[in-house]
Amino acid sequence: MGKQILGLLSACALLFACAADPQEETTSVQSELGCRDKITICHHTGSETNPTVTISISRHAWPAHEKHGDTVGACEPTPPPPQCGNGVAERAEECDAADLKGLTCDAVLGAGATGTLGCSADCKLITAQCQLCGNGVREGTESCDDPLVSPECLAAPLCAVCGPAVCDKQCRLIPCDPGEDM
Repeated sequence: MGKQILGLLSACALLFACAADPQEETTSVQSELGCRDKITICHHTGSETNPTVTISISRHAWPAHEKHGDTVGACEPTPPPPQCGNGVAERAEECDAADLKGLTCDAVLGAGATGTLGCSADCKLITAQCQLCGNGVREGTESCDDPLVSPECLAAPLCAVCGPAVCDKQCRLIPCDPGEDM
């Protein structure tokens, strides 16, 4: 008899909740399921392009949707996909026009890199105007990036041994001074 009274009290409480203002927003799954024939759910589709969709279903269909991973209530709005060319570097875009996500040549190529980082029309970083002097690769505006030689190579008579020019620490080509004797 005690169980029957508890069941009756629960049913009365549910009926009382359903008799409240129908425009009032529901705050629990139980009242949503108990008071309406149709409920709004967020259906999880599993699709990459459209992962969720808000639908209305019979409350009797809820258990199957719940097992599938759906949730009660409208879906959160999904952000639009990135639009390359709108000037805002979004999510997977490396850059977008002048928006380089705060990156510099130094951040991309490594400590000490200089130059100007750019962005292509397909939102990829362009490092053609960046250089990292001393890495052995001639890049950007470097006129050389050979192994550094001693300053003595620039003076005669070592000029003949070191060659007609040497690469300095700023990756600039410095001509050798053969002196008056050469």
